[in-house]
Amino acid sequence: MHHAEFEVWTEAADSACKLRAGFGPALTLSAVTGDHAGAARLEARYPGVQTEGMEGAGVAHAAMLAGVPVVEVRGISNLVGPRDRASWQIGTALDAAQRV
Repeated sequence: MHHAEFEVWTEAADSACKLRAGFGPALTLSAVTGDHAGAARLEARYPGVQTEGMEGAGVAHAAMLAGVPVVEVRGISNLVGPRDRASWQIGTALDAAQRV
């Protein structure tokens, strides 16, 4: 397992608060977490984690190498855990991302 942390924009937390958006650590994984036990293990290992995804670290790393600032905005449609597509709220997630 590789560990990397990327520098955070100093005004990110304040900006997220003003936009009524969540703010916190995001994990980039090679596969989605598909059960409650796996989600609980990640949450215990990375307290305060907000999201998991597969793309964010690649974009952040490329931006860092190019000397270009980057901000990741995600609209969250579902909780980490079992893949219950019927409960996903994609419209709400897209609206939230667009608002931010």
